[in-house]
Amino acid sequence: MFKIRKLHAKDRLLLYKMLQQNEQLDQKEIDLELARIDEALFNKPKSKVWVVIALNEEKQIAGYASYGVKPLMKKTFEIFNIITSPLTTEQRIGEILLEYIEHDIQKKQGRLILAEIQSIAFPEHSSNFFKEHQYSQQKFHNEFDKSRKEKLFYTKEI
Repeated sequence: MFKIRKLHAKDRLLLYKMLQQNEQLDQKEIDLELARIDEALFNKPKSKVWVVIALNEEKQIAGYASYGVKPLMKKTFEIFNIITSPLTTEQRIGEILLEYIEHDIQKKQGRLILAEIQSIAFPEHSSNFFKEHQYSQQKFHNEFDKSRKEKLFYTKEI
């Protein structure tokens, strides 16, 4: 059984190590995620970024998730990451974190959840994960983005 709790300052170093061990993330993505963790830790209570921790039965971090308000979009939230520890064999951690996030967003009166699948090394795995949880696939092309890459989002109305 897992327990979900809010981020504590003592978690920062462990989450950083978990991010470094994740082969799907490059250094730029690790730095961005660490900035989100810092935002959630050090800008309370006005932060619009939240990080929640999944603890296993031994009270060790089995995974975490980061999410926040999508700027300029009313009642819209974005899931930034759902990361599981490489030492964890439990397959439901991502699902448990996603369920917690969805419930928390509902409590915050959110109506739409976005999850961007961009530079993930295993996009099929992430795509299947969100499809299994009733998220719809949306493609978005930003005319002002110099890379001209099409972005893939999963969305869910709640």
